Amino acid sequence: MAGPRELTPEELRRICDPERLHFATTAEVDEPDGVLGQPRATASLEFGTAIDHDGYNLFLFGTEGTGRHMLAREFLERQAANKPPAKDWCYIHNFDDSRKPRVLALDPGKGMQLRQDMEHLVEELEAALTAALESEEYQTQLQMLDDEFREIQSKGFEQAQKQAEERG
Repeated sequence: MAGPRELTPEELRRICDPERLHFATTAEVDEPDGVLGQPRATASLEFGTAIDHDGYNLFLFGTEGTGRHMLAREFLERQAANKPPAKDWCYIHNFDDSRKPRVLALDPGKGMQLRQDMEHLVEELEAALTAALESEEYQTQLQMLDDEFREIQSKGFEQAQKQAEERG
């Protein structure tokens, strides 16, 4: 068996004769169906996505830079184009048990609308609360409560001092 040999510059490249091509630019060429050169990966994706039960997942592995993520994304986008749009799943706070959020299943696109509406509501509430807490009416009520508390506190101290004096 012959050992490795040095390649010539001509052996290091392939020359394509443009006259052999049946098009002038690649804009004239139809996109191929499926993924070229990945029949096993495509077959695996077809098999995996045909299992229509909860609890099944796809796991992709291979050498970095081989296009497995692009392959899966393009394949799944083509599959999704033939199905009705998925619901938007939104997790909201559960005030009864904060460890178990509540789930909302909304029509497609409504989840983002809910998020935007909630952000708008928070902005409006911040402005309304700031205005309410800075209002003269609130400040007056706050002062009245503070005065009432000081009076109760003062009476409590007076009563405690009176009891202490009675007991020596």
